[in-house]
Amino acid sequence: DGLLEFLHASHAIPSLEQERQREKAMQALRKIVGASEAGEAQRGSPERVDSPDQEGGPMRTAPSAVKLVLVLVGSAAMGVDLPGSDLDCVVVGNVSTATFWELTKQRIDSYNKAAVHGQSSPIKVALRRFVKAAAVQMMVLDVDGKKIDLQYCPSAELAERYGILS
Repeated sequence: DGLLEFLHASHAIPSLEQERQREKAMQALRKIVGASEAGEAQRGSPERVDSPDQEGGPMRTAPSAVKLVLVLVGSAAMGVDLPGSDLDCVVVGNVSTATFWELTKQRIDSYNKAAVHGQSSPIKVALRRFVKAAAVQMMVLDVDGKKIDLQYCPSAELAERYGILS
């Protein structure tokens, strides 16, 4: 306990308040991207299936066709981040890379427009940079004052099974 208190007091590790702010930023990012958390069942809205089930029973629902899972990686995921560290995140999904980035840009714009009109939470989200000319494309975001590096991994099989694997 004494060591933990010393580390918090010397700002060597994030404080409980900084951890809460990080989780708040991660929740906002999940909402914007439309992703579930690693290990969570996908929360996509169900879609109506227009035919009754095979026994002639009532209509059933099918899960959303788009599967996206947001995974925290890097120093924060390993618990060795510093108070000023950025967050490194990867979204694993079953859509193309181009589709993911286009939808994410649109969703950031929509989120910010809704925030201006008081229709969403007061968390500020800014796209600082979109790195295209790299081996791995990345968005550099500012979510409520927290720098987040967001990458995308297109893997339909992994996205479908992620909740089972975690």
